[in-house]
Amino acid sequence: MKKSLLFLTFFVCSASFAQTRLTATFGKPTQNELLATETTLFPNASGVVLFESGKNYVDIQNNYVYLFKKVYKKFKVINAEKFSGKNVEIYLYKGKDSREKIVSIKAITHNQNQTQFVAKDKFFKVDVSKNWTKTTFTFPNIKNGSVLEFEYTIQSPFFFNFGTWYFQEKIPKLYSEFIAEIPGNYQYNRALVGNRDLYINEASIKTHCFTIPLSSQDADCEVSVYAMTNIPEFEMEDYMLSKENYISSIRYQLKSFTDFQGMFHLYSRTWKDVDKEIKFDDNLGREIGYKKFFKDNIPEKITMISNELERAKKTFYFIQNHFNWNGNYAIFSNNVIKAFQNKTGSISEINLSLLNALNATDLQAKMVLLSTRNNGLP
Repeated sequence: MKKSLLFLTFFVCSASFAQTRLTATFGKPTQNELLATETTLFPNASGVVLFESGKNYVDIQNNYVYLFKKVYKKFKVINAEKFSGKNVEIYLYKGKDSREKIVSIKAITHNQNQTQFVAKDKFFKVDVSKNWTKTTFTFPNIKNGSVLEFEYTIQSPFFFNFGTWYFQEKIPKLYSEFIAEIPGNYQYNRALVGNRDLYINEASIKTHCFTIPLSSQDADCEVSVYAMTNIPEFEMEDYMLSKENYISSIRYQLKSFTDFQGMFHLYSRTWKDVDKEIKFDDNLGREIGYKKFFKDNIPEKITMISNELERAKKTFYFIQNHFNWNGNYAIFSNNVIKAFQNKTGSISEINLSLLNALNATDLQAKMVLLSTRNNGLP
């Protein structure tokens, strides 16, 4: 009973300071957190996030400007057998010539008077796809009552990949906070998704926060703080579209950037601009301009069919039987003609080949981009 009351006191304190930011330090769980045996706000939960914070900021390393993403998270395990947070995955984006990397990471399991770090050789790096890798690890020695912590920092050259902060997940949370410290030459659109209100929603200007070597002027930063408290776990419902449409989160999209030579670059535009850009993209819109090549490679018995519907069906089956999918979901194409010649290609290359083939058989076909149910709203 005493241990349960201690945990109740922790919850009450967490909720009682309106508009007050909470803090926590890695490696120093409180006695209340270590001794607690149950939750009061989430009595059926197998575990709860006691505290989490994220901070994105800009800094210079080796004369290059990078985006840094720092994350800290602390769990309380109630039922070790059912607890789903013991395995952690951290996704990293990679481009053709550069990639995100983890510059520091540590994780620890606390069991009252005993602590155990995750060993360095227990952090595993796995290639997920052409553009994504992930680092994974598992907390050791998890028991009923364990307190788990991890902390890591990502160094990223990709300012378009600012990321999404998820206040809500499969595990309930007591406190979740995200801080963005952005120099004034970077402009981001942001959107709050989900039906939960922010506990903290603050913005301020931090002067002289960012300095470029040999520059005569420092940059000021916008500092935004967003937080939620007492957040229930997210549960999927029957017939629900992607959880990305509903889960409580704050999302960023790069709008514009003024480089350090004073040049202005616009990224977020209207759908009309997007349509025009796609039409003239070398790896998308311009890949449907190979009518002659496909006309020369489609059997004459298909092109000579007079009924348009039958001609369309035969063209579809011809492309379907010609290709083997290479497992790549990419939107952009590397080379439609090369893919056709090799008889293997990505989803994009196969569909763009179908568009070319239909046009080659004098059928009007147009490209449509859509977002699948699992991917969420575009």
